[in-house]
Amino acid sequence: MVRRLLAGLRHRALRASLALGRRGPRAEGEDLGLMLAPERRSGAVALVWALGTAPDRIVEARLAQVLRTFDTVVFVTDGLAFAPFIEAGWLVEAVPGPAVRAAAPGRDWPRYLARRIERIRRSWQPDFEAVLGETPEAFVAAAAPPVQATASGR
Repeated sequence: MVRRLLAGLRHRALRASLALGRRGPRAEGEDLGLMLAPERRSGAVALVWALGTAPDRIVEARLAQVLRTFDTVVFVTDGLAFAPFIEAGWLVEAVPGPAVRAAAPGRDWPRYLARRIERIRRSWQPDFEAVLGETPEAFVAAAAPPVQATASGR
């Protein structure tokens, strides 16, 4: 169930990003995996971590001024509200938020998230990173299950 949800999120983000960046009808045989291909990364890249929060309009407006200097801007979010990012012309990467993780509590979420975040950084090789809300490292730490106290036998 979680895999299906994550696949659906990735598919929607990819389709929206490709539709926004498309300059006419898709050519026959055009690769839909272009978003992560080296050809999709152009010029200076900014990676914006919007984890555990939805950026407010004031922060978004100030950040937009800074991000205009970059050729490629990628927002990483754990939410499902991609519209503000896509409307601004930015690309989106999604990671599973607390609601998705709660649906599959037996998974090793910290390990998955750490690998996913590393893969995002490696794929985009950003020249600039900004953090709105939680840092990626704090986001991973928050996904760890709470440590249960054991009763002492005394």
